[in-house]
Amino acid sequence: MIRRLLPALVFAMLPCQAAEEKKDRETSTGRIIDVEDDDKGMNEAMAQARKEFPAFWKAVSEDRRKKEPELVPAMVKASFSDKGREDGAEHLWIDEVSYDGKMISGVVASEPADLKSVKLGEKVSFPLERLSDWLFVEKGVAKGAFTVNYLRKQMSAKERKEHDEAYPFRFPPLK
Repeated sequence: MIRRLLPALVFAMLPCQAAEEKKDRETSTGRIIDVEDDDKGMNEAMAQARKEFPAFWKAVSEDRRKKEPELVPAMVKASFSDKGREDGAEHLWIDEVSYDGKMISGVVASEPADLKSVKLGEKVSFPLERLSDWLFVEKGVAKGAFTVNYLRKQMSAKERKEHDEAYPFRFPPLK
């Protein structure tokens, strides 16, 4: 299945003081990068993903009507947190996406690092307000991936090359 081929670049949004205590870490599905919850660039990337979600859903919906869909994988990323947890949220990739006009649903495709309430492979639903990114691959090139590209801009050339080589598709050049 595609989700096994897609290393998960997930991120956790943390309150400012907690971010200093956290470090990037690995799960079985990929690397988690901690980001402060007031990171302006990250928040702008997430807002852009929400704004452009209708274009994602239109393209994916039309593609799924084809005999052989071409926009694979087609995933979204959303924020999740445990009830009562005050040390931030984790943003996880969701596969097998559906949308009914109000709620986005799918299957968790990236392993949570610290969350207890969400598990890899679990079916989840959430409102558009919790969407933080989306991605589909068209002709071997990732489309969307707003938060991923924001994080890629923060990487050294070597880190970005290593990151990009872990995926079975290409990311467009950074702007």
